[in-house]
Amino acid sequence: MRLIRKNALALAALLSLGLSSGVFAYTAQWTQQDWSGGVSASTAVAPGNSTGWTNYQGKDTAVTAAAALSLQSELYSWTVTDNSTGAPGFQSGGPLPDIAVLGSGAAAYLALGKNDAANSKWPVPAAPGTVGSGSALVYPGAGNYIYAFQGGTTVFWRYSITGNNWTTMTAAPGAVNSGGRLGYPGSGGYIYAFQGGNTTAFWRYSITGNNWTTM
Repeated sequence: MRLIRKNALALAALLSLGLSSGVFAYTAQWTQQDWSGGVSASTAVAPGNSTGWTNYQGKDTAVTAAAALSLQSELYSWTVTDNSTGAPGFQSGGPLPDIAVLGSGAAAYLALGKNDAANSKWPVPAAPGTVGSGSALVYPGAGNYIYAFQGGTTVFWRYSITGNNWTTMTAAPGAVNSGGRLGYPGSGGYIYAFQGGNTTAFWRYSITGNNWTTM
């Protein structure tokens, strides 16, 4: 009987010690939707600041904090008219196979191309002007250029296949109209042309000399 009493007293002592040394936890959370209070060194505490808290400790200069948060846009501009790999070329950091610089000077622009395993395909720029009646194209058998009549005018263009751009060449001797034609005989340095427009005019264009001769 004495042994039982000692065990009961020991158990009561253990329970007493366990309750007095217990660990308690408290969890609080809230969502802040208003930042108009500005920067503050104060620390939000629960439960008093669980609602109505509008301050923050700091922010980046590109962030606007008001009733809501927003990011400020930043504008950057630069001019690049050289597609070379040397400074200040656009590819000075290394070749960019999917980007081309088209045109030159103030008219230069960048174009994104489609690159597949077999070929690099670039968007072909539109002709420099509206194409009209009597327009014509000719490829002189070899080389990098295609030649073109605009049609309805004396304008004569050259298109660079590798450069993907147009150049205005020496104007034709007269306005080309319906029936205008360009032809290359298969060899030599000349392109031949009909003026069209119910005329008998027949011209020869020197590829190297960039000039016309009436035949």
